[in-house]
Amino acid sequence: MIKEFYKKRIKDQNVRFQDSSAISEYLREENVIGLRLYVTGLIGVAGSIKKNCDFMDLEKRALKNAKKNKYPVDSSNGLQQKIIYNYEISSEKNYKEAMVTFVDDLKSKMPEYNFFGQISLIDREESLKNDMSLNLHYVDHYVIMNMRFSKAGETWSIPFTYRGRRFSREVFTKIVSQICDACKVKATPVKKRMPVLFSCSNRSPFNHLFCNLDGRKVGEGLSKFSFKMNQQVLNSKFTLFCSHDIENIITPFFDMEGSVVRTEDNPLSPFRYPLIKNGIFNAPFSDKVTAKKYNYPITGSAIGAYNVPPFPGISHFQLSTTHEKLHDLLCGENGILVINASNVYYGVDGEFSCITKEAFLTNGDTLIGKLPPIKISTSSENMFGSDYLGCTRHVLYPMYGRELFGFYSNVELL
Repeated sequence: MIKEFYKKRIKDQNVRFQDSSAISEYLREENVIGLRLYVTGLIGVAGSIKKNCDFMDLEKRALKNAKKNKYPVDSSNGLQQKIIYNYEISSEKNYKEAMVTFVDDLKSKMPEYNFFGQISLIDREESLKNDMSLNLHYVDHYVIMNMRFSKAGETWSIPFTYRGRRFSREVFTKIVSQICDACKVKATPVKKRMPVLFSCSNRSPFNHLFCNLDGRKVGEGLSKFSFKMNQQVLNSKFTLFCSHDIENIITPFFDMEGSVVRTEDNPLSPFRYPLIKNGIFNAPFSDKVTAKKYNYPITGSAIGAYNVPPFPGISHFQLSTTHEKLHDLLCGENGILVINASNVYYGVDGEFSCITKEAFLTNGDTLIGKLPPIKISTSSENMFGSDYLGCTRHVLYPMYGRELFGFYSNVELL
């Protein structure tokens, strides 16, 4: 019997804002521990949210539920690695004071707007350790901003969100000011079919694609990618990674089974695996059980929690960059930058549509103006196939995601 411990600790210093003023603050701490027992083709899992948990009780509960969880693979072993991110997020030492001053600056420079939402400073630590010399440890320190602004007399509000390890009050104030200025200009789509841009932090356009990349469906012949391994299935510019690239994404470098995946020998290369490479179907995502059953490569795609066995899923992903600048991706055209989408619809054959009331017209260098409510409609096959334009890390403003990807789509004013 092999014992394995998963531990997660989160400290969240949160400040809430309403009517451009701080209204509350709180400190939330989360400490969870999970015990996994590997017993001859089975896995038992039990967890606790108590700081001082009873380990004998954990072991008893894990053994009890092992009988119902088949796990015909070995536990991860023989890997020891620790990665710590502890950057100084801001030169201002007092976190709450820095965030309050930031919102005060916004209100001072843009008095016609109301700012509300919340900002958190997160300290996070996750580890996975077992009797077979597995010892993985990840520590991080970052800001999560979920703020919006609105204008008196208007029915809309616009989000500005951010998740990262760096914060400059002056830079972010300038960026929000530019977004507010764009909201003063009323823009309209110039064509019924034009480039549309989404952030890669928005998963909704990928749902149908991810469903078809599930290793269980591919193996059972239930995916449109079944029996198409190593074949061209999407645009040759499209490369999709299941990713634990900690330099560019806030995530542990290992998955919930302790798999640490690099496809290059370079020790500085990203922790990620290409599921689709240059449009060619390279591998489905899978946990180790699914990979063994269908003879798939290990992709680092096991997800889960402290109190359940791991299972297949994509926790984080990346697209390969095709263009240095957003302006180059748009090839001189204007595009629609979607900030938020609602009424997202996916048909069984991959039809995709959504409504957005929070979008801007952009030329790739700046935001031209705010768009009225519009409907976007295309399909997953076209979005990442013939109509795919590419991906860029030049996102205009850091609060609108990591990378932006673009595709041609039908656009309808509502």
